Amino acid sequence: MDQFFPERLTGIKGRLLWTAVLLTSVAAFALPIAWVIAAAPPEPSPAERAKIAQVEAQAQARVALFELRKIHENLRTNFESMSPLPIDFPADGAAAQEELRAMCRDSIRRWPEREAVFQQAADGQFTPELQQQMIEIQGQFQRDATRANSLNERVLVATRQCVEAHERTQREAAEQKARENRLLAEKQKREYGWGLGMTMEGFRYLKDGTSKFEVDMVLDCYGEPSVKSGNLEIYQWREGFKFINCTFRSGELISKAQAGL
Repeated sequence: MDQFFPERLTGIKGRLLWTAVLLTSVAAFALPIAWVIAAAPPEPSPAERAKIAQVEAQAQARVALFELRKIHENLRTNFESMSPLPIDFPADGAAAQEELRAMCRDSIRRWPEREAVFQQAADGQFTPELQQQMIEIQGQFQRDATRANSLNERVLVATRQCVEAHERTQREAAEQKARENRLLAEKQKREYGWGLGMTMEGFRYLKDGTSKFEVDMVLDCYGEPSVKSGNLEIYQWREGFKFINCTFRSGELISKAQAGL
């Protein structure tokens, strides 16, 4: 140590010198800390805190207004898409749609004043009364949306029931029509031989004087012209290896022949 100091540091002079060295070292460490402290942002004043709160409230009001507009549009779409119900619509579904219609109509009527309240808040015009109105409007909209979903579900259930009833009625009507057609075909077969087909029974049913149309109906297929000479015409009916030839004079059957029946 003495090699660095020509004289020993003793007494008051030495203590003062060591004190200066120590203070210099402390200052060297304290300086960065002071810089950090100096760089930290100052605490906002009450006026600044109020301004920040107002900006945040305005942002929340804009978000709430956006959400309420979506709910309003859903209610308006529901109202505009409601069509008159059929007479046989289930009573519960009809009552649900009528309540939904009234609720949508009331919401559409009151929307301008409700929108104006949230628009004032979004513009920064805050009052305790306005805040209370916003809370009430949001609550009413949420209740309306929940109720509308419930009513819509009831209408959908009733709609499914109505559609199923209509389909059942149409199916029963088609089955009834098919039965009537079968009975008519059987009657025509008994009375006129219609639908006997390319069978021996059908061939035997053909009588002299029968028209070409009646032969088609009895054999249940269309005869193709084969030969024509003057007022004589020969037609042939074929089905696989079976055939029937009929000769007509002036449109009336005068002879017939068959093969393969």
